[in-house]
Amino acid sequence: MSISEKEVMELALNAVEAVTTKCSEDVKSSFRARARNMISDLFTSGASYVITVAAARSSAYALETALSVKDVGEITRICEDHDYSKKLGVEKSDDKGYAIYGSLLLYVLKKAGILSSNKLSEAIRELQGNTYAEKILARMAIWLKRFAEAYIHE
Repeated sequence: MSISEKEVMELALNAVEAVTTKCSEDVKSSFRARARNMISDLFTSGASYVITVAAARSSAYALETALSVKDVGEITRICEDHDYSKKLGVEKSDDKGYAIYGSLLLYVLKKAGILSSNKLSEAIRELQGNTYAEKILARMAIWLKRFAEAYIHE
């Protein structure tokens, strides 16, 4: 149940590369805004709050899928497959930005073995008081912010 700084950085870089190659300009802009703005919520209100906000502004089902995907490309599939994004309830660009950001946070925790659940509600409960998860997400959020600012221009 651990993940190295290098692994976190690689996941963040792969995620931002996937967003930049698969998503429209509007979705990229929304994702960049989430990476820049939600990091402060992560530090002040915690992981369960940020995940809940991302789910509320996109869809719980979209974030829940991140708990069972095999790679980052499956998360950014919502940018390429309109039927899939419609099924997940994320058709607007801003919804997709929130969904991708929240899903990436869940994905890194699942990949690290920190989360065991496949349901969003259970994952949120697992995050309550989990300082190790908070530490990992803080690192992921910092890398996502750095890479989003570097690769996605306003």
